[in-house]
Amino acid sequence: MQRRVAWNKRDIQGRTALHILASNGGELSLLDVLLWSNADPRITDELDYTALYLAVKFGHFNLVPKLSQAVQEPIHSLDEMVSLTPEVNLLYCFPNCEGGYP
Repeated sequence: MQRRVAWNKRDIQGRTALHILASNGGELSLLDVLLWSNADPRITDELDYTALYLAVKFGHFNLVPKLSQAVQEPIHSLDEMVSLTPEVNLLYCFPNCEGGYP
């Protein structure tokens, strides 16, 4: 059974998983997983802030290049996922892959 997670679901303040990651800082590998899973970096919260804006606002500059690129061209394909780090492949593949890693 494959589980789907609604990464674009909003909390009471309109924030998505990307907003929370960008506000609090986080690992690039987690950002890769969210973006590959089609979390939408263009969504704004109730204050009209995007995840990119929040990453800059809170000084999480390690996230800025990937968020900036994702606004233009989000990761969609398995081929793009394979090019990511082994840790990202493991994080994504653990609950979702059958017969091994991508």
